[in-house]
Amino acid sequence: MVSHAGRLWWVDLSWSLVTCDPFADDPVLTRVKLPEGTALKYRVAWGLLDKHRCVGVSAGKLRFVDMYRNRNSNGAAQISVWTLADYPESTDWTLEYEATFAEICNDAAYKATGLPRKIPVLALIHPTNPDVVYFFLDEHLFGVDVRARKVVECEVYELVAPPSEHVVTRFIHAWQLPPALCSGNRNS
Repeated sequence: MVSHAGRLWWVDLSWSLVTCDPFADDPVLTRVKLPEGTALKYRVAWGLLDKHRCVGVSAGKLRFVDMYRNRNSNGAAQISVWTLADYPESTDWTLEYEATFAEICNDAAYKATGLPRKIPVLALIHPTNPDVVYFFLDEHLFGVDVRARKVVECEVYELVAPPSEHVVTRFIHAWQLPPALCSGNRNS
């Protein structure tokens, strides 16, 4: 579930979102379909979707990140980032950008990380910069500017639970501390 624009959004990564204003006198549930061509049939990829898809808020807009079944015309695995037009005026999604993992792995910044050339697990979208998407690969969490096809951050992470082989988007949430709660460097 995501809170955005005064509404609650229940996310089904296979076919749609359901939203309502919980403070309305008479709350009404509304369905917002995922972008055209991304809906999946019942039980397809069941138990795997949160490794390849996520919905989150970035730069004040609802975003859908998809790397499930995304293949360009050459058959290369890719990642796509979509933005929901200003709700409730529209329920349309706009494809912001997409990139293949081959393009990302061929960049010097990726090579400098020493990470293997394999498809990572999706982690989250940056809360203020929708160009940056984070991934898990082995014991690393790394950020990619998808538009530029370049790694911008890479760190070893140490999770106590769940074990790293079970880490998926449902365990990770992006958020910003309010300035009053920040300590030390304000740019951190």
